Amino acid sequence: MQLTPDFKLRIAVRLLEGLASKWWDGTKGKYGGNVTWEDFRQEFFAQYYSDFEVNAKVREYTLLTQGGNMTVKELEHKFRDLADHIPE
Repeated sequence: MQLTPDFKLRIAVRLLEGLASKWWDGTKGKYGGNVTWEDFRQEFFAQYYSDFEVNAKVREYTLLTQGGNMTVKELEHKFRDLADHIPE
């Protein structure tokens, strides 16, 4: 199921709680009401992921191979999961 970027943004923002919600309330203002999914992703990664964490995910992504008993579907799932944790 493909979700539109606008839908992803609405869901992600609704899932924020506590300090994360307060952080977003303070951050979104700089976009003047025209926030995109990519804006949110960039801000979120900058706030909550260190360079070390991002670099570790990039390395894991680039070194990922289909090994052992991993099916192609499992490999695809792992690629997609890692890609979700790497800013563009």
